[in-house]
Amino acid sequence: MKGVFFGSMLLCLSIVSVSQPSFQYSWKYYTTGNTGILGDYSEALWIDQEGYPYIAAYTPGWEEGGFSKFILPGNQWINYSNVEYPIMGSTADVGSSRISDITEDSNGILWMATWRGILKFDPNVGGSSLAFWGADNSIHPGGRTMDIDIAPDGSVWAAIQSVTWGAGGLIHFNPNTNAWQYWGYGSTANNWPGVIGFCEQVSIQGKPTGGYVVWVDGEGWNTMMTFDSDTQLFTLLPQNNVAGEVVALPGNDCIDGEGNLWALRYTTPGNPFSLDYLNPDGTWTTPQQPASVMSDIWVFKAFGNHEALITGATSEVFQFNGSAWQSKGIWRDGAYSYALDIDNQGNIWASGVEGAAKRDVATGQWQRYRITNSSQIDYFVEDMTIDNEGNVWTTSNAGSGIGGFQKFDGAGWDRL
Repeated sequence: MKGVFFGSMLLCLSIVSVSQPSFQYSWKYYTTGNTGILGDYSEALWIDQEGYPYIAAYTPGWEEGGFSKFILPGNQWINYSNVEYPIMGSTADVGSSRISDITEDSNGILWMATWRGILKFDPNVGGSSLAFWGADNSIHPGGRTMDIDIAPDGSVWAAIQSVTWGAGGLIHFNPNTNAWQYWGYGSTANNWPGVIGFCEQVSIQGKPTGGYVVWVDGEGWNTMMTFDSDTQLFTLLPQNNVAGEVVALPGNDCIDGEGNLWALRYTTPGNPFSLDYLNPDGTWTTPQQPASVMSDIWVFKAFGNHEALITGATSEVFQFNGSAWQSKGIWRDGAYSYALDIDNQGNIWASGVEGAAKRDVATGQWQRYRITNSSQIDYFVEDMTIDNEGNVWTTSNAGSGIGGFQKFDGAGWDRL
């Protein structure tokens, strides 16, 4: 392998076939936007059935990013970025590579909420399976897709926030029929409240008798709706400051493994809301409350048998084991956590501003993953050489007091 430094980026030149007397070459472009974790801003993550995380990340300003599957044995990152897959969005469009949520359907297909639309990916096929729907090729209004969920019938529901480049609302897409439905400001179809212009969260609870209910958190607090798949109608829930009223969803993933819906409910004037769960039979349960987080919830995820994860402004993660909340430590100082998940070994994963992290269930220690320790350190490569084994060695400066050198063997990066 031959390498060349070009325009402050690292490009590698690979011989793909040899014929005498000429050579044929192909170019591969390496940057922080397509190696290792794809940025230090990570809004979404998903743990697959093998226990490996899919971590979505990006770098603001450069607008390079996408998602990576992290294979822990061997410290290998498999990357899917808009650097190599333009279908994910142009680097000229703010938010095109930014993914806010990831969920999986019954066929193992991943659906992702992006800042400019909806992304579909089949892990068994790879990059060629990527498909994107936005304002240019669907009735998606073009705003920032905040949350995405899959109904029992396989249809896709997405909550969309209004931004400068697009409107918001609620989207329903049936992949089997390619049929789309959209509700937003001014809509009245299916009894949609026309004054609601965008949505923040959506969670879908199956009915014991069949069908499902879509729980929709509209713009701001106290704008909750439900959609019944049997009646095909929306209902705007009452907001009269009466104890027990549902006022908001606490996060993107509010359905646990038992089919319970977790929601915030009104208690009494001047008191905090209550984090309760609605059983499929229609009864509510009020478990022990995560008191230290209730005033400022940043991330919530329900899973398992009445279990949940939550974090707030300090990024201290708490786990509910079905009866009590336990602190699992701070994954990194400060606010701006965006996602939580747990793998099949019990390791907890977190992500947000400043990368992602894994809490080892055996040691209780958090391990951070950032550009500076998982990929090409920076966009600006200062020097480069190639050793006798064909490894590429580079130096990079990722900021004041941050940097070092790294080795690339053609597949993975070692940082020193």
